[in-house]
Amino acid sequence: MKRRRNYLPTLLLTIIFWLLFGYIVLFTAPASSLLIFLFYLTLTLSLSLTLSLLLANSRRGFLLAFGLVVFLFFKQVDLLNVLNILLVLAIIISVEIYSSKR
Repeated sequence: MKRRRNYLPTLLLTIIFWLLFGYIVLFTAPASSLLIFLFYLTLTLSLSLTLSLLLANSRRGFLLAFGLVVFLFFKQVDLLNVLNILLVLAIIISVEIYSSKR
């Protein structure tokens, strides 16, 4: 018997996190490190929930969102280069392969 999932709570959380992310982007200045941390946290959560809904897989949604946020952070601190891109992709693919084998 297949279990039917209820996507409404996830959809509501996704909308809330996107609204919170929009508020942070539009109405706050990145003056403190706390606001930068909140920016990355809300972006990670909103992307993770959105991609989890689109891909119908929470683990892959989180890994993809985490990878995108790491790339964005590397771009912010001028560390984005081919080697770092390959290393992050290798880590994400390794985690995906390891967790899919279990």
